[in-house]
Amino acid sequence: MNKAGEYYAEDPKVMQVVRLGQELITKCENGELFPDNDDESYELWNAAVTAGNKMTTYGMVWSSFKSMSQLNNIQKKAVLMYLNQKDKS
Repeated sequence: MNKAGEYYAEDPKVMQVVRLGQELITKCENGELFPDNDDESYELWNAAVTAGNKMTTYGMVWSSFKSMSQLNNIQKKAVLMYLNQKDKS
């Protein structure tokens, strides 16, 4: 039985995508991801949050997000930059 609010916890692959989305949003909100005050950082920050929002709905019955291929180019770039940064730490 899942805890309240854990709608997708039964599938580890789904949860991996959801957690990545949560990490992206949290890092952006805490000023740890794309913190610079320039147009590129603003665009990447927004793309990371938008991608994170999409990922946190993955696995939900009502979600239209089914695959990472649904991210646009700037969202993919932001996610890859985060994953590369995460690998280095």
